[in-house]
Amino acid sequence: MWRITTNPFGNRREQLLGRFLVDARFDGTRGPIIPQLPQLLSAAAVVAVDNAGNIWFSRHGIARYNIASAKYDMYIDSFPFIKLPDKQAKALVVDNQDRIWFSSINNGLILYDPVKKTFRHFTKNDGLPDNAVYALTVLENKVWAGCYSGIACVDINDFKVTGFGKEDGLPASNIEQGSRFFYDSVQQQLYLGYLTAIARFNPLAPVGGTMCAASPARKSRP
Repeated sequence: MWRITTNPFGNRREQLLGRFLVDARFDGTRGPIIPQLPQLLSAAAVVAVDNAGNIWFSRHGIARYNIASAKYDMYIDSFPFIKLPDKQAKALVVDNQDRIWFSSINNGLILYDPVKKTFRHFTKNDGLPDNAVYALTVLENKVWAGCYSGIACVDINDFKVTGFGKEDGLPASNIEQGSRFFYDSVQQQLYLGYLTAIARFNPLAPVGGTMCAASPARKSRP
């Protein structure tokens, strides 16, 4: 079962604890319980909220819980693929146009438009460092993707992909499954954990006419 509500500031706060999504108001009260969707098979890997307040879940496919109708109104488990199809969806984010960006195991990055019901597929051939995408985040008009061997950003308007690797100052080690982005909005620094280091850079710094960072700073563990 899932529990969801809205806090006094109009934002949602979700926390995945074991098999449950707990979302509580700051005053300690709780909202309605959302039933878990059997097709997802397990607890959601990632939870995201669109501009309408609908809840998106990823695990065995992706699903949308419609807040207005109080029920699941979308479930998708057939995605674009490279060699072998896989129904597992991992990292997931929603951009400011309410389009869904998510990763499928070793099948790159996938964009789904729920209004047009169309997919767009991004792979190493499009500029990703590789096809294993473990972490995603959205900042302004860019989607940042943490891949096994590096980082990429995708412009959500023209879909230009720019990839970064160790030659750009990133750690020589790899990004592991479970890594997550963290953005410090005060210092304008985006962080991502590698196996033996932490990458830190300004994702808003213009480089070559774009807003992508070309030389992220490396900060090794002691």
